Amino acid sequence: MKRPPPGYLPLHLRAPSLPPGDHVVSTIVGEQQALVVDPGSPFPAEQRRLERLLYRLLGAGGSLQGVLLTHHHRDHVGGALALATRFALPVFAHAETHARVPLGGVTRIMLDNEEVLNIDGGRRTLRVLHTPGHALGHLCLFEERTGVLLSGDMVLGRGTTLIDPDQGHMGDYLRSLRRLAALHPKIVLPGHGGMVCHGEAAIHRLIAHRVARERRVLMTLREAKAPLTALGVAREAYRELSPLLASLALRSTCSHLLELRRQGSALHGEKGWYALPHSG
Repeated sequence: MKRPPPGYLPLHLRAPSLPPGDHVVSTIVGEQQALVVDPGSPFPAEQRRLERLLYRLLGAGGSLQGVLLTHHHRDHVGGALALATRFALPVFAHAETHARVPLGGVTRIMLDNEEVLNIDGGRRTLRVLHTPGHALGHLCLFEERTGVLLSGDMVLGRGTTLIDPDQGHMGDYLRSLRRLAALHPKIVLPGHGGMVCHGEAAIHRLIAHRVARERRVLMTLREAKAPLTALGVAREAYRELSPLLASLALRSTCSHLLELRRQGSALHGEKGWYALPHSG
């Protein structure tokens, strides 16, 4: 399947995303009573592209239910205030996201895990999933009838999700991915890149990739003859990456190291990071 399923209209909008990305996918969910997910572009020309589609829906007798933010990162929220203001829409998000996104006087609606959103007059039901890891308040949406998962930044159609130690948590991210895989999604509509078919298998591959990277970080520590800085670990564990992505690799490495410390497999001392003996 190359086209999105009925009732889902993804629109790629230019946005200030992390490399190699240069866009965000804003998805219009619903055919008669629509929800706009992640209108993230701050650029007026891109916002007008999205608005034209919404005016077309309104002109055909449809209505708009609101704006939904999967999380607070700038490339997912950059156009939210403008869109909500123009169409007088409420903004749905997790409390952790609302706490980080300035929306002026726009109506805010708090969402939490396992809530249900009814779209198209109840003909389409979306299950709200709180999936921390990439961001504290990250939400995914799942339609059980069709197996469609709107994954935000949890699963990407291009590139790899950054787990930044300042905002994310590698252990939470892996637990959230396993929860998503257990839903057996058929199709994933991500926040970046194209639609992902065979969604469950794709998520399992992503989990395997992250676990393998964690093992590589730990092996780097075990093989070192002296404690290493996080940068030293990153240079070994991410040797295949372009130097242009070195700063992102360092941040991901830090998240892996913190998770290994939580597991009791590594420690940070005065001279750097080292593996604990007989760790798993």
